[in-house]
Amino acid sequence: MVQQVSEKREGGLRCAGHLPETSSAPPLVTVITVVRNGEASLERTITSVLRQTYGNKEYLILDGASTDGTLSILRAYDQQLDYWTSKADKGVYDAMNRGIHLARGTWLIFINAGDEFFDEETLAKTAQLMSDDVDLLYSDTWFHGTRSRLIQCDRQSMRIIHQSLLYRKSLHDEAGNYLVFRGVTISDYIFFNLVADHRWKKVGHVIARCDDRGISSHSRTLYQKLAVDLIFQTKGRLNVALILLLYPFYKVSKILYWRMRSKISSG
Repeated sequence: MVQQVSEKREGGLRCAGHLPETSSAPPLVTVITVVRNGEASLERTITSVLRQTYGNKEYLILDGASTDGTLSILRAYDQQLDYWTSKADKGVYDAMNRGIHLARGTWLIFINAGDEFFDEETLAKTAQLMSDDVDLLYSDTWFHGTRSRLIQCDRQSMRIIHQSLLYRKSLHDEAGNYLVFRGVTISDYIFFNLVADHRWKKVGHVIARCDDRGISSHSRTLYQKLAVDLIFQTKGRLNVALILLLYPFYKVSKILYWRMRSKISSG
């Protein structure tokens, strides 16, 4: 029986036998978007990726069996995406691992639903810095959502935003895939620490615009990161203890500050 178009849960150019060239220069970059119920924001992300002037890229979208209008968007862009699929998964890191397995590029970047490249030249400008002596390229990140601001990223303190990071797929051969456990929100942070001794380079332009209402904004993310810092000895026990002690006061102060600012702005 022929599958009805309305039931289609996999598609893209790859399904029609069209595969990107992997041996040509400049290097093939795989852009991966993970989404679930992203009807309100996915198309903005897709448009951002498709508008990139860098030619040697492939675009994969992994949807976690969305129940809203996400599938309609994917089907509408079927002939412009290299590959997309919609199936149940075990969460964002499980979907990211599936994307890594499917990627044909030598370099990877994750731009998830609601996130965008900073401008149309972003991939082209970043690709110019890819060389044999660099494994990871990252930048500062522009955040929006609750408020707009530029986040300063730094490799020494491992303040890295995944959407503003391009890295070699081969790093996963050494460090393994992202850990998939219920409640764990820092598998990418663990990965960054596992590849900390590789060759990092900060680029001078912003790579991504991100929504600050994602999972990394939860308090539990901080506690998990502190545990990783202790394991990798990037922070001492005293520093971790002070952060845990002061964090509740910081969180309350932050809430009060934004409430007061909102009242002042509203007159």
